[in-house]
Amino acid sequence: MNLTPLWSPAPEIAAKSRMAQFMAEINASHQTNYQTFADLHAYSIRDTESFWAKAWDFLGITGERGDGPVLKLGERFEDARFFEGARLNYAENLLRKVDETPAIIFWGEDSVKRTMSWAELHSAVSLAQQALQAHGVGVGDRVAALMPNMPETIVGLLAASSSFSTVLGRSSRKFSSPATDITTMERRFRSERRFPRSSRKSRAW
Repeated sequence: MNLTPLWSPAPEIAAKSRMAQFMAEINASHQTNYQTFADLHAYSIRDTESFWAKAWDFLGITGERGDGPVLKLGERFEDARFFEGARLNYAENLLRKVDETPAIIFWGEDSVKRTMSWAELHSAVSLAQQALQAHGVGVGDRVAALMPNMPETIVGLLAASSSFSTVLGRSSRKFSSPATDITTMERRFRSERRFPRSSRKSRAW
């Protein structure tokens, strides 16, 4: 079987990548000599806790890591828990960048093209978040939406997340019953309530 990749970056570009920077930090702290993705992947499998602890620090995740173990295995694969006791907000981490570079490049099936910068995304999420809070949406609430694949859907997701509520989303391209989908997702999220919610105060971006 021919496993030759369709494209590979030039060595000088690969050397400046985030993955290369991550490997350099691991090599410096663990006296290793990882050079390729295969090396990094093997390390993540061989020493999973060390890998993800380093990843948390390297990625600069905003949140409280907690005192729990990096990885706690369960009876099944899906029962494994990473960073038990950690508290963070998805929107807060995703919206750390605020400038005019593209955050979303949208190209609809009807050939409509739109680009939303990080600054514009911040503004849109802030307005949507304030609207949700004005209607009493807060920690632990569920926000259900039947939305197409478009930038406003991402805005709504981030606005709900920044309010520490759970989003039950479904693309309008699906042909199943929205009521059935939301009921199914609500059961699924109820079963996942074992994951801790953040108690930090929400903020308008």
